[in-house]
Amino acid sequence: MPELKQIKKIEYIARILKTDIYQKRINGEFPKFSKIWKIEDLGDKQNIFLQKLSQENNIPINNLKLIYPPSNADSSIALPSNCWLIIHSGNQEELKNLYDYAKDTALLENASPNFAVVGQIPRPDFLPKHIPYFSVYPITSLLKKASKVISGAGFNIMQQMSNMKEKHIVLPFERALDDQFLRVKLAKNSGKI
Repeated sequence: MPELKQIKKIEYIARILKTDIYQKRINGEFPKFSKIWKIEDLGDKQNIFLQKLSQENNIPINNLKLIYPPSNADSSIALPSNCWLIIHSGNQEELKNLYDYAKDTALLENASPNFAVVGQIPRPDFLPKHIPYFSVYPITSLLKKASKVISGAGFNIMQQMSNMKEKHIVLPFERALDDQFLRVKLAKNSGKI
């Protein structure tokens, strides 16, 4: 890997972070950035942090909207009717939390959905045999086919569901640097969920 001194342009892509923890992990000074891209709404602390970087580097903060291209990887998968799709790329414990949350939500809403699950791990032991499980990526068409989507509050799924907010049910998880709870709060405040 080249040393930072040899790199001519370094661009900073800003998404939600726990800035207090992030800044403690920085070893030394930041490099001089050529551009700053903001790819989601940020909290006040991080906006102040970005403003400081912008001033130090004498560059503006640019907004960048990511576009998720359509994919055929999941287009042949048929979901059950009235499907609540549970999606998570994390571990079995968190996937079970989402599954339990989906069941509880259905009970509270007096709904009788059919569930399907998409994960990046082998089929979990807790999942009943009659519930379809897929390990596929990307999931673009499945998001559109589902009646509801139940997920964590990671950056990508929140971005992908921003145009389908009426059917998105979110359960944030604790992460070392990614502040999913702040992402949900900001999304609620701006009407994105």
